[in-house]
Amino acid sequence: MSKFYPRAAVAYINVEKRAGRVAHQPSEACSFERTLAGKDYMVLRNTDCLLAVYRIRRDNETLKRLKRWPGLLGDAK
Repeated sequence: MSKFYPRAAVAYINVEKRAGRVAHQPSEACSFERTLAGKDYMVLRNTDCLLAVYRIRRDNETLKRLKRWPGLLGDAK
């Protein structure tokens, strides 16, 4: 299990609730960490689609939700 998955899942659900939207349930089995061009990402997915992408900051402790992300991480459905 990624140490960032629980934090990303909680952050995603909280943002969706604050925006008045129904949050999809993230799946730990479908979510993954990836490194591209020296940057680390947490990709939050469920079985149907990509839910959110977070950049893992250099301090290796904080996450930043991205509005746009590298295409190699996947497309939102």
